[in-house]
Amino acid sequence: GGDSITVFRALTEIESQFGRTIAIDSIEELTVRNLAILLDRNGTAHEPAPVGDGPSSSGRRRHSMSTGSSSERRSRMTQMVPQSARSGRLARYVSEAVHHGPVNRAVLVPYPIGVRLQRAVLLQARTRSRLFDPQIELLSQWFDSVQPTVSPECIVELSLIANTWVTWREQALRRPDSLARWTRIVGGERLAALLDSARGAVLVVQHTPQMWLVRELVRERESTIVRFRGYGHSDAKRELLFAHQLIEAQRVVERGGVAVFAGDGFGGRRGVHMPFFGHSRLFRSGAAELAIHAGVPLVPLYVWLDKTGVAEIEVVGPLVSQARSYNEQVEDLVTQYAVSYIERWP
Repeated sequence: GGDSITVFRALTEIESQFGRTIAIDSIEELTVRNLAILLDRNGTAHEPAPVGDGPSSSGRRRHSMSTGSSSERRSRMTQMVPQSARSGRLARYVSEAVHHGPVNRAVLVPYPIGVRLQRAVLLQARTRSRLFDPQIELLSQWFDSVQPTVSPECIVELSLIANTWVTWREQALRRPDSLARWTRIVGGERLAALLDSARGAVLVVQHTPQMWLVRELVRERESTIVRFRGYGHSDAKRELLFAHQLIEAQRVVERGGVAVFAGDGFGGRRGVHMPFFGHSRLFRSGAAELAIHAGVPLVPLYVWLDKTGVAEIEVVGPLVSQARSYNEQVEDLVTQYAVSYIERWP
């Protein structure tokens, strides 16, 4: 009857009381009976493989990323393709081409050329009508409802740029010359101060496809990515998988590492409802609860891709709560994050 945050709280308390780690990633149903069996198994609980791998002896970073199974990734990519095209090899080819872009093991299209090529493809009316009609219609409905200050055409173009050719952009920008040239950081001194300290941190990113970029900024520290996953599983299993990520992320930040948290997802039921352009939106509390449990700062980061391909990253100062009770602290931090999010939308 609980959710991922309840599981996270419960297992954290069990670990504190019994001094044992519970592996929940392989449990189909988390019940009191199953917990008792795990705790009583030869006097010790099963030890899961650490997601963060721990700090290396050389002091260099180690990364961990939970991206889901290959079938999950294909399912998410196929969502970018209209229903009429989702059949057989053609659908798989189109969905992967839309997601990955011009990726070739032998030759990687340089970033400036790829940016111009991507825009040229996306600006073609035929391409849009064949591949993205459902997405464009959804954006149009959103635009009519929210009525932002940006033009509808700008919203459509920026959305398509940010959510297609994801693999190519990551590979092209990872080149040292490209990353320095095509990224602009606002509030870099805040990030530098954070990395200079020995404390861990929870970084909240508003756009999941750009999480890798934030991770590059903290590459000298151990890091892990936290996002709601488990597509294709039952609701209960998804909650367990997310709770497992939270627990592993807590271990990473307690070792002085960084948890990069997806702030734009719709997984999870806990949070704070905030007015959102004439509507109500639930801002999830997972990142705030993780930061409070681990005793580390919660830092929002915002990533934008403009039409020229430049990625702007804004680092917001750590969110601080003066509230006394746990629930009040969670609500305060989530509300502060929601306010900063709404100020920067879209």
